[in-house]
Amino acid sequence: MELKRYYLFIMIWTIISLAGLPIGWSQANAPDDPLSLGVAFGYVYNKQDYSVHLQQLGVKRTHINIWWHKTEPQPGNYNYTIIDSFVNQLHDSTVALIRIDVRRNGWATKDENQTVPKDLTIGGSYYNYVYNVVLRTNGRVKYFENNWEADTPSHWSGTPAEYAELTRTFYRAVKDADSNAVVIMGGAVGTLGEESKSFFSVVFADLVDDQMEKSFDQFDVHLYHNLYDIPERIRWFRNALDSYPEFQDKPIIVTEYGGPTPMEFQWGNPAAYDSLLSAITTDPCIFATGLQGYPDPLRMFAYGDIGTELKAKRDRIQARQMVQRSLLSFSEGVTSMFWWNLKADPMAPQGPDCDFYHPIFGKMRLMDELQDGTLIPNQNFINYKKMTKDLGTSFTAVERVATSNDTLFYLFEITREDDSKVFVVWERRDQFYGEEQFPTSFTLVVPWPAVKISGLFLDEPLEIHSIPDGLFTFEITDTPVFVEELIATSLGDNADITQKSFTLSQNHPNPFSESTTINYELRVAGRVTVRVNDMLGNEVAELVDEYLEAGRRSTVFNADGLPSGVYYYTIESNGKVESGKVVLVR
Repeated sequence: MELKRYYLFIMIWTIISLAGLPIGWSQANAPDDPLSLGVAFGYVYNKQDYSVHLQQLGVKRTHINIWWHKTEPQPGNYNYTIIDSFVNQLHDSTVALIRIDVRRNGWATKDENQTVPKDLTIGGSYYNYVYNVVLRTNGRVKYFENNWEADTPSHWSGTPAEYAELTRTFYRAVKDADSNAVVIMGGAVGTLGEESKSFFSVVFADLVDDQMEKSFDQFDVHLYHNLYDIPERIRWFRNALDSYPEFQDKPIIVTEYGGPTPMEFQWGNPAAYDSLLSAITTDPCIFATGLQGYPDPLRMFAYGDIGTELKAKRDRIQARQMVQRSLLSFSEGVTSMFWWNLKADPMAPQGPDCDFYHPIFGKMRLMDELQDGTLIPNQNFINYKKMTKDLGTSFTAVERVATSNDTLFYLFEITREDDSKVFVVWERRDQFYGEEQFPTSFTLVVPWPAVKISGLFLDEPLEIHSIPDGLFTFEITDTPVFVEELIATSLGDNADITQKSFTLSQNHPNPFSESTTINYELRVAGRVTVRVNDMLGNEVAELVDEYLEAGRRSTVFNADGLPSGVYYYTIESNGKVESGKVVLVR
């Protein structure tokens, strides 16, 4: 017992002495934009209007890929339908990016299967193509990117010098068409292998030797795979850029990130593991269908029905990584992040049941597609929306704050655009089995008299706590916890009232088919609101909104006209908020 007290004292003392000191970068505003979250549509955009889904998620940034062989199938014969469809759905507040891919354009590339244009001169085929694409957007698209993941042979078949030449031509074409556009050098694969380091080292040196410091405005790194080496990967590219005066302080963005992936879950014999993962690129069908006999950390990427429990666990891991990957990247200087993806597309010729996208990137998708093309939100969509609601989508600063054990505790302070702040903290654990461990006590120094603390998942109740001495001790796990100031002007000088203002009971019946009764007891008189939301956070009913005296109360939720599903009811009074879950079964 004495040992535990001693450890707690040391931890509190360390936090008090170090709180507010950032680890790594203290990210301030990007030159033109706030730090912000976005969502990439997916591999193939086919004229879908998905702007309403961006609004539901609360994000204002998005991007699509376009393909040279589809936009200009023959020399000078342009098909702008894809571009026009994308531009026409953009709202004035939407910040858009277009990635231009040069693959598989037989008439304009050196070889039909190559990615190197035949002519990169001003007035040449590639220059004219890029110029006309940018011109077509009429200033509605701010960012343009030249190819992506050029450090992988499947995306770029040329040499680093040829890619540097492509970058120069791309920059000239974009700026000639729209001097206000922002040019992004496209998409390092981000695994930080020696091939990737060598490739971009040569590209940067080539551009500087040619005195082409104005060859790109931002640099793109993709951040999949191992979660906790993200800072190291970003720092390498930051240092590589800063080693040249011409490229110092150029922003780094992330147009693709997501997880989990199978590469994060090593097990057993390393040779057997490596052999299995090599099937991802050599034969995705074997990888996708041959996992049923493997451990659950890999089996959760298999096709077909993996079971409700395992799927739910994979969804929880992904929900954690949405927050963790975002904050680890922002705190290292990244200025914008695009989750990959809103919608996954079949790629393999064997069909969707043998699709590379399905076992890995396809499981990151936020929406499912019906046979008629309709997009419907899935659990990932719900989790992403919950994150943006608690975290925000635009920030002026994201800092990692020192703790008593920086290899174990990950603590971040986020300053939103409205100057409000939120702390986010989690404990580093095994990605798959960590949630089975007991919670750990953590003490945070807070500058507020009262806080509200919320979990990552919708079924976790919101908690209210008064902070009499500036030290807030609570329990954490590997799931990020959000802590922010409680604004409760009606509480007067006694914030403790929030702890005893009411109690909430489970609704009855539950599940229900027509109506259900929600019971609660007010211990303190005050204004009371009771609302019901669906799983996407949309309000479907307001049951109570009035001043009530203390006493036992009940209200009836009538579900007429609502579909079967899970709903959440929330009661708020005197600064305290609690939620419950109801299940409607028709």
